[in-house]
Amino acid sequence: MRTKSTSSFLLAILLLFLVATSAQAGWVIHEKEGGNQTVFYIQDNHMRTEAGGQIILMDLDKQEMFFLSPTRKLYWGGKVAEFKKFMEKTMGQMNQMLSQMKEAMKNMPPEQRKAMMEMMKQNMPAKQPPPKVTVRDTGQTGKVAGYKVRKYEVVVNGKLREEQWVAPDVDVADDMDPDKLTEFVSALSMISPDDAYSASPKVMGLLKKGYPLKRKTFTGTGTHVAVVTKAVEKSLDSDMFKVPKGYRKVKLQDLIRQGG
Repeated sequence: MRTKSTSSFLLAILLLFLVATSAQAGWVIHEKEGGNQTVFYIQDNHMRTEAGGQIILMDLDKQEMFFLSPTRKLYWGGKVAEFKKFMEKTMGQMNQMLSQMKEAMKNMPPEQRKAMMEMMKQNMPAKQPPPKVTVRDTGQTGKVAGYKVRKYEVVVNGKLREEQWVAPDVDVADDMDPDKLTEFVSALSMISPDDAYSASPKVMGLLKKGYPLKRKTFTGTGTHVAVVTKAVEKSLDSDMFKVPKGYRKVKLQDLIRQGG
């Protein structure tokens, strides 16, 4: 016959198990690309990205994003739709400026005009049609940062654009809904239209298989490799995903103008 003390003991063990399980509620992921370091914090549909002295916060449930400048104690925050509207307006202005510059350059020597056009294309991203994306499972496996990975290829408009080594054991999908993240990726890719494929349901679907611990991206400027050096599952303080006290909110264009 089970005694009251035995039942209490079993209940205590169960509670300890639940507490220990809930303590492993988030992820901290360190990534290196060349000389650049990026740290991602992920938990309960919240993300924090730290890179180049800047911070981006995302609330996937509320569809809100925040850009922080720690050195200036400035930030901008709003809905993803608001950011996309700002980017669409900015790109419209840039395209108008590009048209005006083309008109002004029509009397330049052909070689000089061509060089100027190439420079403008690099600095003024143009809107492009939705890319055709295919994801291929290569069947190749390996290890990155101590985790088993499987290699997938992302083909965009018929050309190999990216290789991803995905780790099933780094299961961020429990803390970051890929479907809700898609809108954020789509908005941020407006900064670099060549990366619009990243928001494809096929590419975002890879997150349901695990986290990419290595990404090799093929672009017009060369091959870029990003590798995760450390991925740790741990409980994170919810304040990490909030704008700290003492920061002043400014307009997005002012934050950009002041260098983030």
